[in-house]
Amino acid sequence: LASTVFRCGALAAVRSHLTGRATGMVITASHNPEPDNGVKLVDGTGGMLPVCWEAHAEALANADGPDAIRTVLETLLLAGGSGDPQHLHQPPSTPTAGPAAPHVFL
Repeated sequence: LASTVFRCGALAAVRSHLTGRATGMVITASHNPEPDNGVKLVDGTGGMLPVCWEAHAEALANADGPDAIRTVLETLLLAGGSGDPQHLHQPPSTPTAGPAAPHVFL
């Protein structure tokens, strides 16, 4: 779980930096063994992240080692500074009122 928490924290930090908005991270505890626990990333308002962030989360989750993690994060940061980061600034895809919606999991 430590590697997953680190990757989620890194993605949350990059998203917050790029959007200027808070990104939350929630560790989901399970009554089952520790490997069944997970981590959710949520918009600062409590809603789910825009769908476009799923691809970034998947790339980071599948990164094989520190160099690959660095590459994913640097690529994401560069995309945000390229002058065309429109897809990074989409509003949440679901309303934040009412029951919690599915979130990005790593």
